[in-house]
Amino acid sequence: MVNFKNKIAGLKLTKENIHNLNIYIFLGFNLTLVSILGFFWFNSSVKDVV
Repeated sequence: MVNFKNKIAGLKLTKENIHNLNIYIFLGFNLTLVSILGFFWFNSSVKDVV
């Protein structure tokens, strides 16, 4: 019974770690995309003003 509980705890931990990794990858991708799009938008708006 104790061994079974340990297996469930280990499985839950690995699932949470994978889930956290997916969140970090997703946030990193979003930040990269937003920064690239913001950079191009900022450059185009500066060209229009100047």
